[in-house]
Amino acid sequence: MFQPHRYSRTSKLWNQFIDLFAKSSINHLVITDIYPASEDPIEGISSNELVKAIKHKNPNLNVEYAPFEKDFYTIKGLIKKNVRPNDLLLLQGAGKINNIIKELL
Repeated sequence: MFQPHRYSRTSKLWNQFIDLFAKSSINHLVITDIYPASEDPIEGISSNELVKAIKHKNPNLNVEYAPFEKDFYTIKGLIKKNVRPNDLLLLQGAGKINNIIKELL
């Protein structure tokens, strides 16, 4: 699970994110909405577009977009659907992504 931090940072690191994730050995990657940290959106820079670009670079990677909802409904559903015993679930982000753990426990 990855939540990019700031539109400006995501924009500056766009190609690096695509390359990193496209070449990774991740089994299943979920990217949620960018945590804006009070920034305004930048046209063309979104988590959904990032997922599309990663898929374009590596069509074999299981990567998908999930909206960041207050109740984490979609994200929790994807975790429950895809995470099995002994799997490693890594939540990466600077926003409120860590609150999902409270919901899952």
